[in-house]
Amino acid sequence: MSAERFRGSPRYNGRIMLLSIYHACGAAVLGLLLLFAPFVPALRRGLAERFGRVPADWWPTPGAGAVAETIWVHAASVGEVRAAIPLVGELLRLRPAARVIVSTFTASGRRIARQTLVDGGPRVRSLLLPIDWGWIPRLVIRRERPALFILLETELWPVLLTSLHRARVPVLIANGRISPRSFGRYHALRRALRPMLDAVTLALVRTAADATRYEAIGISPARIRVAGNLKHTPREAADGEDQRRQAAIRGRLGVVAGRPVLVAGSVRGLESDLVLEAFRRLRAVAPELLLVLAPRHPERFDSRKLEAWSGAWVRWSEAPQRIAGETAVVLLDTLGELADFYAAAAVAVVGGTWGDYGGHNLLEPAYHGVPVVFGPNFRHFEEEGRALLAAGGGFVAGDAGGVCERCSLLLADPGVRAAAGSHAIAVATTFGGAVETVVAAACDILDGRNSP
Repeated sequence: MSAERFRGSPRYNGRIMLLSIYHACGAAVLGLLLLFAPFVPALRRGLAERFGRVPADWWPTPGAGAVAETIWVHAASVGEVRAAIPLVGELLRLRPAARVIVSTFTASGRRIARQTLVDGGPRVRSLLLPIDWGWIPRLVIRRERPALFILLETELWPVLLTSLHRARVPVLIANGRISPRSFGRYHALRRALRPMLDAVTLALVRTAADATRYEAIGISPARIRVAGNLKHTPREAADGEDQRRQAAIRGRLGVVAGRPVLVAGSVRGLESDLVLEAFRRLRAVAPELLLVLAPRHPERFDSRKLEAWSGAWVRWSEAPQRIAGETAVVLLDTLGELADFYAAAAVAVVGGTWGDYGGHNLLEPAYHGVPVVFGPNFRHFEEEGRALLAAGGGFVAGDAGGVCERCSLLLADPGVRAAAGSHAIAVATTFGGAVETVVAAACDILDGRNSP
């Protein structure tokens, strides 16, 4: 079909209509943002960056070793930023003349990026993702002139990706994932997605199932590879700073003095009630046990649940240098520290697995040799969960009684707990290697061995 005939076809007209609706919605959001920003401090923070503006001294003045290339990494929120840390480190090590921009969609993600990446040196900067509308993405692309854009997971921004494609900037998807639930929407919109998908030079996906879904929405199989999960980077290679931070946490929690700790991570919604009920029962047989409760979204957690609880509790942000023996619960109300708390756990409970959430990273505690207890809904980490169950490093519990029963068995017998922890870390180490694969692909693209 000729270009003229295609432009008049129902497929083309439908695509134009969807893009017009997207731009109209973007304009409406933009108008509301400008209207309410003067009255809402949270909206004003980072507003200039959302419009593609940065300070004049954004990058230091280049010295004798001028920067040869800029790599733009987009990590939507805290979890993606944590996954990007080893990736960015390897890129900086292997590309000594490169600098890296890390963009995030959420302010919390940007805060973690600043703490963990930007503070590491002058070659890394972070910014909030520019608004995906009109000229704004093009402004950032023209100013930064990225040699490569790395998109973590599957956050498709039509204007940004189309602008990158027009500027001939290769796009590498890393940690690509399409859940069965999201697949239906993507598949229904696959024709409208075509301009964005054409921008993708290479998609490195988590699993073979993800590869099948990427192909079904319109990416050529030649541009898809299974690379594993960036979030499964082994922690045994933790540097000195990681070890000092984890040792400080163990000291404050009383682990060094022999106090057992149960870490319940990424707990969502009513799962906090389940965890607190299981902990109440566990305290009857292990009165010295300390619970670290880490909500997935600390800002949304209703602390009245703890105020109504009979035991003493404290927020981690307000905790003393040594948690008192009578304190039963520590509420982890800070972001980006959960992985370090897992290193202090005797047993870990991973949330998002009881409600209809699909689960969270089951291997994060396993890397530290910690047995993992989780609920029956772990579809987002199905391969990892089944491997843990088969090896004896992970255990499914259906309700508070099941969590209590499994945790009490592990806490009561150090030998059983140590064996389960060994099985957990053995499974976790088999899922590594994604960082090396992504970095190798990025270097190939930058060096012209996999041209867009």
